[in-house]
Amino acid sequence: MSFNCPGSQRFKQPQPEIINCPFCADEIELWTDEAEAVCSTCKRNVTRESGNCCLDWCAYARGCVGEAAYDRYVQNKRKGVQYRERKEKENR
Repeated sequence: MSFNCPGSQRFKQPQPEIINCPFCADEIELWTDEAEAVCSTCKRNVTRESGNCCLDWCAYARGCVGEAAYDRYVQNKRKGVQYRERKEKENR
């Protein structure tokens, strides 16, 4: 019997999600394996604020989702942290 981690599905089989642009409130399609998109209305970059995920702590994460998906996750996570830090500086 093989085990299929439910936390890895959004990376193995990405799905589109609709989020609202924080600048103009228009709807933006952002896939579950992406960190950012450009709003078609206001042309600004919109970054997903990511929470913790099994890829952050699981020893099998890289092998579970594959090298490319894991590397993309780490890169996107970094973008999310940078976005959050910029946002915090703006609010000071």
